[in-house]
Amino acid sequence: MADDVNISFDISFLPDELAISLKNEECSLAPSISQYWVYNKVDLSLGSNQLIPTSTSMFSKVDGGATNPVVDANDVVRFLYIKNRDTSDVYVNLDGATSLQSDSIIIRQGQSWFAQLNDTPYDDVIAYVASDDILITYAAIVKKVA
Repeated sequence: MADDVNISFDISFLPDELAISLKNEECSLAPSISQYWVYNKVDLSLGSNQLIPTSTSMFSKVDGGATNPVVDANDVVRFLYIKNRDTSDVYVNLDGATSLQSDSIIIRQGQSWFAQLNDTPYDDVIAYVASDDILITYAAIVKKVA
């Protein structure tokens, strides 16, 4: 249909790099020395959920794997990918709102969403669901802030 939007892309994750191909255009994004990968498969519970909990382990090959720091209160999200693996919608807020908002990002069943973010505080990334036990996968690049 003429009103449909069809986007085709290939996405592959590695702990130390991300390659995206979008309509024959390529870009890549890799964490720098102060940035780390955070990724997980989680069941979201009814209501609002902190997407990346404090004390989540972070991973990087940039520092040779010498340390595995954890997410803490000052850290910021630079990139976020979310895959909805369930049958209910997931709503994402990037401003700390804990309920469904008019500007919430909607990720429908089976869909993915990703964006490069500009130092979004990790605790502002909230997922809201209207039913219990919604399975998602997320991957993020988190920047350590002293």
